[in-house]
Amino acid sequence: MSDPIYITRRLTWVDDKGNSHEELESDILDKFSQPVVVLGDPGLGKTFLMEKLGEREDCRFVRATSFLRWPDAPINGNQRLVIDGLDEVAAAQEGDPLHNVLKKLASLGKPRFVLSCRSAEWNSVTANIDIADDYTAKPKLLTLKPLSEEEAITALSIEVSSDKAAESINCPSSDNLRHMAF
Repeated sequence: MSDPIYITRRLTWVDDKGNSHEELESDILDKFSQPVVVLGDPGLGKTFLMEKLGEREDCRFVRATSFLRWPDAPINGNQRLVIDGLDEVAAAQEGDPLHNVLKKLASLGKPRFVLSCRSAEWNSVTANIDIADDYTAKPKLLTLKPLSEEEAITALSIEVSSDKAAESINCPSSDNLRHMAF
């Protein structure tokens, strides 16, 4: 099996006027200074995206469950934490997952962060208020888009021929392939 390829991802967000916008992942860390929350369905590729964001020199990737075990010592003030899998905290620790993460962030000096969570498990109303209370800015909510048909064919072509990849993507039973993370 080949090494996995990485396809640059697209994310959407809605402004205060209700207008939808699309961003490339490479732009979101520079565009948004406030806390960023990346939402998406299971298996869509949130972890791959977060790992990629965490590769930047000014970022540090960590899984949410590991993050909560860190000692309470300040981190580099210019570094942005890229925290993956808020939804996985509920299984590992008692209490509200977001409150647990915000408490840890406060103990580290309230560093800037990007956080990922499954869409269905994100409680927008209270979470936005809680983050705004701690960071004096509501978070920017970004939704990870599924791979386009062309992107899915490109990714699948690494494993099979381009023709077979296109055939698989275009077959009626392959709708789930468009949601696969590569």
